[in-house]
Amino acid sequence: MNTRKHSILSIIIYVLITFLFSYHSFKLYIIHFGEDFMNSESFINSFSSVFNAKIAVIAQSVFRVIILISLILIVKSKKME
Repeated sequence: MNTRKHSILSIIIYVLITFLFSYHSFKLYIIHFGEDFMNSESFINSFSSVFNAKIAVIAQSVFRVIILISLILIVKSKKME
């Protein structure tokens, strides 16, 4: 029973990691190479001169890369067990 519970939890973890990895990878691709609301002129021009919208896009991208790296590390540590 304990090994069955462990394997079910592992499957759930891998499904969630796959979903999150796909989602964040897709969002990074859309932000930098596709038509995204974050890069539209109306969005960027809607900010005041004090806050630059490009900084928000860069910060969001950095956080998404950190999330992707942490998901990869989780998968690697699960395989080591």
